[in-house]
Amino acid sequence: NKACLTFVVGDALASTDVIGEISGLITSNGGVLQGAMTFKTNAADSLSERMRILANGNVGIGTISPTTRLSVASPGSDGIVISGHYSSSNTERFFETGIVANDAYLILRNSGVVSTVKINSDGDSYFNGGNVGIGITGPETKLHVVGPDGLVNPPNYSVFDVTIENSGQADLGIIGTEYSGVYFGDAATPTAGGIVYYHTDDSLTLRT
Repeated sequence: NKACLTFVVGDALASTDVIGEISGLITSNGGVLQGAMTFKTNAADSLSERMRILANGNVGIGTISPTTRLSVASPGSDGIVISGHYSSSNTERFFETGIVANDAYLILRNSGVVSTVKINSDGDSYFNGGNVGIGITGPETKLHVVGPDGLVNPPNYSVFDVTIENSGQADLGIIGTEYSGVYFGDAATPTAGGIVYYHTDDSLTLRT
């Protein structure tokens, strides 16, 4: 139920001279013929399947039953890494995404091969490549959020680290079940001052 193309070496130094194989498999012949393609390589004198293309076009690497257009599975605990390089001679990973120990992640690196963006599904994430904009493509501060009514366009943003603006009404919500607060201070006394709302008695206090 299969036809194959086998790659061999003429002078084998091991127990087999087969170094690879591409096979066509019949997966259904009950009136309508269906088939799959398998790709095998030799590891430790034994052929192992590395990739399979199903009749529906799904491609599996490390799996014989891909359920999506491309399914990649790791045979061990090392995880899966998909990376990108800016040239064939450069081996640094400027784009990297994968799964390690049940943690999916995405890393972006700059020209100095420094990780500037990292997103973890189970761990710390950070954006260190520059300003971050939400609702704006040219953020002026470390975090710049623009509402649906558009920019207010103040003369400068130099005194701000975080900006929230909206041409109509701009609001910041801080919500807690017991109390909510904004604190001011320095390294020695980070909560020296503050504005605190207490839910229990519906009061607002200024702390100094």
